[in-house]
Amino acid sequence: MLSTGAVQATIIGPTGEEWHDATLVEYPSRKHFLTMIGFPEYMAVAAYRTAGLEHSRLIATNTPVR
Repeated sequence: MLSTGAVQATIIGPTGEEWHDATLVEYPSRKHFLTMIGFPEYMAVAAYRTAGLEHSRLIATNTPVR
């Protein structure tokens, strides 16, 4: 996990879409992430994540070269 925090305001986004928290996570690669979500252990608890969140987004980006 790179960062997590309370959302202060949505600068650009749909009207009325308000977020409480945001988390930024980095995986070694897209392949690693896709492998992880296919693990039986992950799949067994994924339903709790979905049930515990009214809305969520997973957005893939490229990590800048450091």
